[in-house]
Amino acid sequence: MRRVSPLLRLLHWTSLDAVVVLVAYQWALGRWVGSDLPAAAHFFLASGIWLAYTADRLLDLAGAPELVHASPRHAFLARHRVAMTRVWLAVASGTSVLAPFLLPSRHLAAGAVFVVLATLYVAFASGAVGRRVQERSAPKSIAAVSLLTLAGAWWFLGAPGEFETVGGWVMVVFAGAAWWNLRVLGRTPRAGSVVRTLSGAPGPKTAGGRRDRIALVADGTVLAVMLVVGALAP
Repeated sequence: MRRVSPLLRLLHWTSLDAVVVLVAYQWALGRWVGSDLPAAAHFFLASGIWLAYTADRLLDLAGAPELVHASPRHAFLARHRVAMTRVWLAVASGTSVLAPFLLPSRHLAAGAVFVVLATLYVAFASGAVGRRVQERSAPKSIAAVSLLTLAGAWWFLGAPGEFETVGGWVMVVFAGAAWWNLRVLGRTPRAGSVVRTLSGAPGPKTAGGRRDRIALVADGTVLAVMLVVGALAP
């Protein structure tokens, strides 16, 4: 990924860029509905999104090892699979222990529903049927955008009385931006490239350096849109 800082490479390869985008969307939504979200709302959304994205990538590699050549992100996860799996287990265990103590029961129940939905999505997307559907990306994109849009609003869905109608248009804006993001990636050819390590040294050859650069730009665009939407809240 030429001309991209090691920090941005690390954020993208570890799926933390998606976490930042979703938290920004949640923040914008909170601004428009006039709710000061507690730190726990952001923490559990960030943890859940990271767990889902990372599980999806790790299961992809486990089910189809040839995907190590799909993108620099897949190559990075393949090289650090054991370490990432350990971190994933630690985060999953930590959030499971903390949730009953930090979340009101209604938000805990809403969170549990999304955990089940995310688990079903990841299990399907990483399976043989899911990989075939992914070749016709529209069904998977629709499912992903719907799940992400609802996940960002999980705090309000756990307490419907806190959610105002104006929040609906923020969800529509995010859904549209997320759909655009996925369609941009879907139209991007997986041209060959050489993965660079975090230090900038050449790494193993893969097929997605350009794709990863475009993904970062697309994620940054969605992030900018949500920051502007939040800043425009009265």
